[in-house]
Amino acid sequence: MTKISSRLYKLAIPFNLTFSHSEASRSVCDSRIVELGAGSHRGYGEIILRSYVNDPQGKLGTEDRINRRVAEILGELTGKGVPSLESLRTFLLDNPWEKPDLPLLAGIETALLDLLCRRNGTDIYGLLGRRPLRKEIRYGGILPILSPGTMEKILRSYGKLGITYLRIKLSGDYGYNDRTLALAREILGTDFDIRVDVNCGWNLESALGHLDLLRSRGVTLVEEPLGADPEPMGILAEKSRGSGVSYVADESAVLFGDVERIIGDGTFSMLNLRLAKNGGLLRVLELAERAEKGGLTYQLGSHVGETGILSVAGRIAASLMASPRYADGSFDDYILSGNITRRSYTFGPGGLAPVIEGDYMGYDVDREKLGDGVDLSL
Repeated sequence: MTKISSRLYKLAIPFNLTFSHSEASRSVCDSRIVELGAGSHRGYGEIILRSYVNDPQGKLGTEDRINRRVAEILGELTGKGVPSLESLRTFLLDNPWEKPDLPLLAGIETALLDLLCRRNGTDIYGLLGRRPLRKEIRYGGILPILSPGTMEKILRSYGKLGITYLRIKLSGDYGYNDRTLALAREILGTDFDIRVDVNCGWNLESALGHLDLLRSRGVTLVEEPLGADPEPMGILAEKSRGSGVSYVADESAVLFGDVERIIGDGTFSMLNLRLAKNGGLLRVLELAERAEKGGLTYQLGSHVGETGILSVAGRIAASLMASPRYADGSFDDYILSGNITRRSYTFGPGGLAPVIEGDYMGYDVDREKLGDGVDLSL
């Protein structure tokens, strides 16, 4: 049996710009990096914790609790050595995980997939026995809550870059939202694909009060207007029928059971799937398949401030999904002042980025940039 070593590193990489929405404001990448070692091989994964999405009750809370829970999960999964892909799949998909565990699972899974690729001398597609369905991914832009001058600058940069779709963060302030959508249409044009994300920042009255504004600005998709309570969301969905506006579930779609409920009650028409939120690559691919079978569309989202690890892992997911409507991610150089990978995975003109084949997971971490870390080895 090959013993697995494990360390956890905490990052603090400044952003090039502060990103704000209705639930949080963020200016630093605070990801945790999981390092797993077996013999001469190492694998790396990334944990991003967003309490308002996965841990609103603060079950993890402190650094000690996070470290202890990561060590517990690793103990269950790797106590007998490096697990097989099938053992990993069963562990991730069949256990009754709680929401706070899912970001930790995403980092652990990615590190193990990286390790398995390197031990087996194959890339991720060879390991999974699946080929990518597309050779490049077209990413969209994200516009956080900003001052008018900064907002205009970013919108114009998206236009010059040739981005073809945009997700705009809206606030609880109707006037701000009106001005933001007006400016976006002025700069990008009336036919540009714009959807909005409220991050649970409205109540039912406010959401209904925005319907005319959204229609007048050509917005048909609204992400998480109210939050995870299905009762007011059901009322909003019913009152919105025939308006041309439908809703995207993000904070409401975390666990498998959440998605099954959404399929059953018809409150949302689309899911925003994110590796860090939903528990990693294998769980996200499973959710995409369930969405397809249940008649929902879906998009692949990202958390602001992802390093090159999640940029590449997200690209793998987007390459294997049958029909993702949108993809967000690979913002590396646009957001981060530095990175822990040896190269950048930033998307280029038109939002395009190549799928990476023949290179293990596709990223290479510069270990010297990680610092000391905490030893979690059994």
